[in-house]
Amino acid sequence: MPPSISQNQPLNTTAVAEAQTVAEEKKLDSNLRDTIIMPEYVKDTATYHDIVDAMKNKGYRSTVPVVGEKYRLGDAELTIISLNGTYSDPNNNSVGIILRHGKRKLLFTGDAEEEAEAAIIN
Repeated sequence: MPPSISQNQPLNTTAVAEAQTVAEEKKLDSNLRDTIIMPEYVKDTATYHDIVDAMKNKGYRSTVPVVGEKYRLGDAELTIISLNGTYSDPNNNSVGIILRHGKRKLLFTGDAEEEAEAAIIN
């Protein structure tokens, strides 16, 4: 179990770009269509502001991830497995997910480092 859960975590720009692509292709079920999974987090960087502006311009909304929450993606299922905690390294605050499709499971840990990855598997 991760240390105390925090809503503050860095934004994984690759994950946002991938989520936008999927949403644009309308492959997500209605509970995620045009939605970006990201915590309520504000970062004063140009990249963060660019992403927020792009989301507004495209009409995307954000949803705060909740551990154990599941989303359908066509035949696949996405499960939030960690929000992680209040780590000193912002990479360790990445949202962790498992994507299941048939008999296959894929683990995505964002930019999590060894400390956060250990918390995910314990």
